[in-house]
Amino acid sequence: MFQFLRRPKEAKMPLSSEDSDSSMTKPVSAITIPGMYLFYKYSEFKRQQQESHRKKVTEKELDHLNHKIATKATMKQLKISAILSLKCPYL
Repeated sequence: MFQFLRRPKEAKMPLSSEDSDSSMTKPVSAITIPGMYLFYKYSEFKRQQQESHRKKVTEKELDHLNHKIATKATMKQLKISAILSLKCPYL
């Protein structure tokens, strides 16, 4: 099952950094992974801040539209009641 983890017998470990670049890739990846994680977390934080700001703006716009609709409906009711109180013959 774990045969893929074994190194072939003829493969040898590099003795110095001149033999292979793999000795340099391990330290570089060890340095970059925490930086990538911090960048990911920072990006996630900024995205959450932007989403909360968008939600606030959306709620404000919805409240404004709701108020506008309610005001127009009230005005329409007032006009109808004013017309009915006059008892106009054209209704």
